[in-house]
Amino acid sequence: MSEKITYKIAGLINFIKTYILSQLAGRISLVLLAFLIIMSIYALTALPGDFPVKWTQPQAWETNPVNSPPYWAGAFGYQCLPQIEYNLVEKKPEIYVSGTSVTASYYYNYYLPRNVNLTPPNILMITRDIKIPPGTSNIEVRLSVQRPDNYTYTLFDNIIPVSPNMTYISQRFRLSSETLSRDIVVQYLEKGMQVNRLSILGRYQELIFEEITNVSKDGFVEKVKILPGTYVFKLDLVYSGVTSPPSVIAKDLILVIQGTCYGFMGTDYLGRDLAMGLLYGFPIALAIGFSVAIFSTLIGVLAGIISGYFGGFIDEFIQRTVDVMGNIPLLPILVLIATAVQASAFITSIQDPVTKGWVLLGIIMIILVVFGWPGLAIVIRSFTLSIKGEAYIDAAKALGASHNRIMFKHILPQLTPYILANLVLSVPSAIVTEAGLAILGISHGLPTWGGILADARTKGYITYWWWIFPPGILITITSMTFIFLGLALEKYAEPRLRGRRE
Repeated sequence: MSEKITYKIAGLINFIKTYILSQLAGRISLVLLAFLIIMSIYALTALPGDFPVKWTQPQAWETNPVNSPPYWAGAFGYQCLPQIEYNLVEKKPEIYVSGTSVTASYYYNYYLPRNVNLTPPNILMITRDIKIPPGTSNIEVRLSVQRPDNYTYTLFDNIIPVSPNMTYISQRFRLSSETLSRDIVVQYLEKGMQVNRLSILGRYQELIFEEITNVSKDGFVEKVKILPGTYVFKLDLVYSGVTSPPSVIAKDLILVIQGTCYGFMGTDYLGRDLAMGLLYGFPIALAIGFSVAIFSTLIGVLAGIISGYFGGFIDEFIQRTVDVMGNIPLLPILVLIATAVQASAFITSIQDPVTKGWVLLGIIMIILVVFGWPGLAIVIRSFTLSIKGEAYIDAAKALGASHNRIMFKHILPQLTPYILANLVLSVPSAIVTEAGLAILGISHGLPTWGGILADARTKGYITYWWWIFPPGILITITSMTFIFLGLALEKYAEPRLRGRRE
């Protein structure tokens, strides 16, 4: 048994050397195929199992800047402010006791350089497990920032009531437009500038790092300039009803100052890390391509051999079926069926978006398989008609060989080169079709390359190159991998080409 396995492995290695590594197209295809497989394995092992669920949840990405280019875009002229996610518990807090309240204060210095003309898009505070000492009536969580011009803005000021059975608090805090706009108006009143509060409600996040230099008679902001320098962020945790703080204030107090560039591939309109979405697209793309190609090839080969070998009514039935299916336009049918399925009661009854996505993707793949085999069946039938007239087929019949043995032991091996080449060349068409359907609005919701392109189209962000080019390039690379491999296998499928290729 081991000798047989060794013989087959040696034969496979010899086949690769003879028909693939001997050609430039074959060598390129193997390198690209190895890259796709390695990235797929890495995606399945590195990304969490619930990543498709996370991809559909906007709150999972709220700390990331939206529509941001990758960090390396700075080398091409983009101004990139780094993303800051600093855990304040890494520094020892300053403790202040006043009567029956205790304040724990944390500080962080943020420097805005002089050579930039943009500001951080947002600021968040993520707290995890703030410990509540016994007797605490409420906890006040306040974040403020002292600007380089010595003015202080209160970014938010939240008072959290504490019930007797509460031991920890975990919460996310956002900027308060009310407190922040109030402080901005007061600051410029002290400077003798009447700022209309309505004029800054839509831009108060920017005005944290900007200085108003001119306003209209109605108090509307007309001109601003960026205020570079050091910004001192201060987080105050005020415990009411106690005289001493807990020994451990909190597990995490993460100050997030969003940057203008993020990650290796940037972010989309929800702040999702596109690098993670693109990475997860590798195994899905290969699963779609291989599954559709394998099943459509199996059906086409079986239908073609049976049709050509038996002839008569069986041949007539299969060929008329092929004619009907071959004259049905695939894309409109796909769009029609997928749209109907999306609106069906069965799909709408599925609450889990990931399960719904896999079901929709499975239906799309089934449709591709159903309409993917007729062309191959026609070619296999013609080959079978030619082969079954050979003398060794007649000899096998004379010796009493069964129909199955003749079809699968004598005819099928003669068709293997063509079947293998067709299988390889069928992979990219399934991947491209799925991507095209997603762009046309038939989306299953899973993080695929086509889905990322579809989001860019539907959200109107097609001008963001980091959102468009990477998935398009990956689809192209995947398609070219199997096209090159198919070109290399042409010499195996058609012996007359062996003298024409290097």
